[in-house]
Amino acid sequence: MEHDKNNRAFLERLHIFDVVMNRKSMREAALSLNMTPSRVSMAIKKLRELYSDPLFIREKNALEPTKFARNLHREIQKNFKKNNITNELENNDGDQSQLLISCSPHIATNVIPLAFQLTQDLPFVSIKHIDLPISRKDHTSLLIDNEVDIIFDYTPVEHPDIFFRRLFMEEYCIVCYDNHPRLTHSISLKEYTEETHAVLEAPSIHERKSDYSQHIQNEDKIIGFCSHYYLDLLAVVEVSDMICTVPQNIYLKLCASFNVKSLNYNFNLGFKKPSLYMSYLKELKKSKNKSILLKKMEKMR
Repeated sequence: MEHDKNNRAFLERLHIFDVVMNRKSMREAALSLNMTPSRVSMAIKKLRELYSDPLFIREKNALEPTKFARNLHREIQKNFKKNNITNELENNDGDQSQLLISCSPHIATNVIPLAFQLTQDLPFVSIKHIDLPISRKDHTSLLIDNEVDIIFDYTPVEHPDIFFRRLFMEEYCIVCYDNHPRLTHSISLKEYTEETHAVLEAPSIHERKSDYSQHIQNEDKIIGFCSHYYLDLLAVVEVSDMICTVPQNIYLKLCASFNVKSLNYNFNLGFKKPSLYMSYLKELKKSKNKSILLKKMEKMR
């Protein structure tokens, strides 16, 4: 059996399996690993699905491993010892030199700079951005498997082992070409419905009614262009008569790069402004340095 040293999530599941084998109890394994029982249970569940074997059968007050589990255990002990993997995985604080953040690109332009500012007086300064998967189920796995430290999204990740906090509400502005033939400094609701729009399209139709792209569902809009990226919307608006609705922080960061302007308005845009949430594994607070950063980031505005 070959172990992928780069697949830390898989190796951690095997490490959890190893402790469950020794303790004969998921609860005892969780206490030993300083993890929640549900996280241990999820790791075993994923291994069961991977190997198509129950791995453990409950007998009275103990878990008895299957024949396959015993063979697997002997093999991973041999490989872990050979590659010195166990000592690496038992480091509770993990890699303190890097903070892994997952979010959509337009959210990253806002939170990543703030995160860098907050890390200036901490021992670790490296931050890595990882694209957020389309499926919300994958968001949970990213955190549970320690593939990322924090997820920033307009929807919190809900799971017993995951903590989330609401940070702030996103503000939006209406943008058009700087020399738009009909729009100067402001826009009325009538003009808003009559103009052609460049809109953000969600990556998946299943996501459209639950996240930041919900506003494209407004049937009153005349849609002339769709994209998954705000950068594309501004690029098209710059060379056309179309208008677009974008987060204010995106406009402020990019307005100098495009020949566009923001219009004043005093009407409801027709969608609820989303709030930004940060979600992270509860165990991350046990990490000495990262817990300090979490407290700072929870006050992000």
